[in-house]
Amino acid sequence: IDTRPDQGIYDAFNRGIHLARGELVWFLNSDDELADSEATAHVLEAARAQPTADLWHGNLEVIDQHGQRVDLWAYRPRPGFRRQYLGMHNRCQVPHPATIVRKSLFQRLGGFDLRYRLAGDYDFFLRLVLARARLVHIPHTLTRMRNDGASGQQPWRSEWETLLATVRRYPPVWAPVALADFVQFHGRRALASRWQRLRS
Repeated sequence: IDTRPDQGIYDAFNRGIHLARGELVWFLNSDDELADSEATAHVLEAARAQPTADLWHGNLEVIDQHGQRVDLWAYRPRPGFRRQYLGMHNRCQVPHPATIVRKSLFQRLGGFDLRYRLAGDYDFFLRLVLARARLVHIPHTLTRMRNDGASGQQPWRSEWETLLATVRRYPPVWAPVALADFVQFHGRRALASRWQRLRS
């Protein structure tokens, strides 16, 4: 166990990757839990069935503080490589707590970027798809996650870092499409959230 002070979530993740002895890495944060007793079995079955994959991702159940489900997060890819992650907005990126990645892929891509406090996983998945990593979907809910985590407590910082990652990582020819998708989705969500607060 490494209990030394760290520089944030992604510094701790990078340390965990370095300490990991196996080939597959699966992150569960303090409020995350496996969906059921079969979750690890589903992962092992998928890894054996698709041994050349780089990443396996399942579905993520989002719960409130009372343990009640409020959402189901499942990655929905777009057809075609170039549009697969363009504007990788909400529910269009693989859910990190329900994602298993080869340790060698982290090593090849350089781990998580410590410039981000909240969007390091988003940035990593952008780099992953641009590197043409092979993704495999596991058609099961693997993990349960509380809806009041770090990103939920600082939504505007999360959105800003996501925008920065989009601008930094996409090749210039794709960036306008990615930014348009980002503004369209997150703009609507921000306005809806602000309107809800004004009404309450």
